[in-house]
Amino acid sequence: TADETSTAIVPIGYADGIHRSASGFDTQGARHTDKLGGPVRVMTAQGPRIMHVSGRVCMDQFVLDLQGDAESMGVREGDTVELFGPGKGEEFFEPTADDWARAAETISYEIFTCLRTRIPRLYLGAFEVLDEHDRAMLDPSTLL
Repeated sequence: TADETSTAIVPIGYADGIHRSASGFDTQGARHTDKLGGPVRVMTAQGPRIMHVSGRVCMDQFVLDLQGDAESMGVREGDTVELFGPGKGEEFFEPTADDWARAAETISYEIFTCLRTRIPRLYLGAFEVLDEHDRAMLDPSTLL
């Protein structure tokens, strides 16, 4: 029915450096206030959409309200989502650290510096920008 909505669990949380202050609320919840959570890019059958963290960011996960039926949207278990990157911003379906900073009421620098080592790093273009000595300090499997 048109009233059906699905949720998605994203397996990353404050133990990984995602701010609890980027949690999202609505007036029906315990806080009785509206606050959009951090933006997440989700690819659907109709193209990319921005969904927001719904409820509290937990230690190892957060929930997205997909605002629709996952099956009809083409959203499936195991799909990749994007929290932020070098995008143009939410309005272009490309969330940035600045967008997360607004949701968390902080600055983008803090969004980046809080990310923990549980999140793997991949270094795109490392061979072009790092000298041999610097590359030797990194795990070779992370160099792209």
